[in-house]
Amino acid sequence: MARISTHFFVNDPWLRRPGFIWPAYYLEGIPGIIVQGRFDMVSPPATAWKLHGQWPGSVLRMVNEAGHVSSDTALLKALINALDEMEVVCH
Repeated sequence: MARISTHFFVNDPWLRRPGFIWPAYYLEGIPGIIVQGRFDMVSPPATAWKLHGQWPGSVLRMVNEAGHVSSDTALLKALINALDEMEVVCH
């Protein structure tokens, strides 16, 4: 995982164009929920905000008590709630 992450940090494959986030192009028309920890230093909240702005149909949920680790109680709860909501929408 460290080698893959380092490759992406060094080569920056999807953020080459200013203001462009790679996945947003492919997710157009697909609803989704972005769950973001406010204190995430690995994937900063500004990135989630940019993705949300470029992904029509997305919902951004900021978890004010959380960082990057999904085992954080508040973040885990928000992720489970988002999955439960998506299950209802998909069925």
